[in-house]
Amino acid sequence: MAIPEPAASTPAAPTAPPVELSYDWQLDFCSRPMKDERGKKMWELLICDETRTFEHSEFFPNNRINSVELSKAIDRVIAAQGAKPRRFKFFRSQMMTIITRACNDVGIESLASRRCQTLTTWLDWRVENVYKIHPGYDGQASPMMGFEASSPRPLPDALRGESWAFVALPLVGVREEAEQVKARRVFGDLLELDPNMPDDTLIPGEAIAALPPPPLPSLPATRVDRVPPRAL
Repeated sequence: MAIPEPAASTPAAPTAPPVELSYDWQLDFCSRPMKDERGKKMWELLICDETRTFEHSEFFPNNRINSVELSKAIDRVIAAQGAKPRRFKFFRSQMMTIITRACNDVGIESLASRRCQTLTTWLDWRVENVYKIHPGYDGQASPMMGFEASSPRPLPDALRGESWAFVALPLVGVREEAEQVKARRVFGDLLELDPNMPDDTLIPGEAIAALPPPPLPSLPATRVDRVPPRAL
């Protein structure tokens, strides 16, 4: 009996040129714990925005796993949505080469980042509601959500400080700061907040204190006299 591949979920493509968005989309392209009718691993592309206003899922056979096929799929999603993101964020470092090349082909920046909470939450849901009920599900497959250890790197300048402290901020204050980040008025990025938590819930975090740079020393006034031209 043939094992069917779930159909891709993408709306029909509009005819208007894509709008350039000011925010990121999240992308995952990797094998799934399922096998096709040949007994080969099935691969899947997932794309969503940071609030899951839209979701795209598309399965691939293992003989179409390359940057060319991925870039074609990304182009289809952009055409269907009528918009293109500022960047694509992805968390699988082992897929960096294919994803980076495909994003370059469609002219969109890619960013390797573990801050893909929206996508990983969606993946958790799909494990229970899509993969495990597929007739080709492989319960012995490797875990999907493992993160590879990376070498230590210097902190960016924005995270350097003279002192650090573990603190807690009421949720209402975190939401106010989140609005500033969304408006791009302050540096930062966001994680999904549970809308059902009360405003007085304390959110743990880390505060970084940095002193302002010292002012440049003032230079003493210097008199420069005009030098007469040399007589010939």
